[in-house]
Amino acid sequence: MGLDAELVPWLVAAGCVSAAFCAVFAVTSRHRGRPRNGGQGTRKLTSEERRILEMIQSYYGSQDTADSIIWPIDEEAVLWVTDSSGATVLMVNLTNLADWRLDGSIANDEDLRADWLKIEVR
Repeated sequence: MGLDAELVPWLVAAGCVSAAFCAVFAVTSRHRGRPRNGGQGTRKLTSEERRILEMIQSYYGSQDTADSIIWPIDEEAVLWVTDSSGATVLMVNLTNLADWRLDGSIANDEDLRADWLKIEVR
C-alpha cells in the first residue's frame, strides 16, 4: 500500500525517520487525510486509550503523557513513546490499539504488551 503524496511530508515533519516507518503508520491508520484542527485533538481519551497509555507509562516512564499525544488523522490519538533517557522507542496509535483490544483483534493484554507495545516482562 502506498502513501498518499500529501500525507508523506506531514509524517516526516511529525518525526518519521524512514519511508518504511511512515508506511507502517499509514497502514495502521483507519483513515487517511489531512490533520484537523492543526493536529490538536478535540476529544478526551477513551477509557481504553487511557488504560493503554497507563501501561506505556508504567513501563517506559511518566514522561509519556496525554499532553504528548498528537491527533494527526480523524481524531486518532497517536503517541511517540520515549524511554526515560528521552529516546523515541516506538510510535503507537492508541485509538487503533484500543479498538483492536476491545473487539478481540488483540486477544489479551499480554499480546498487547509484548507484540504492540514492546513491553518485556521484568
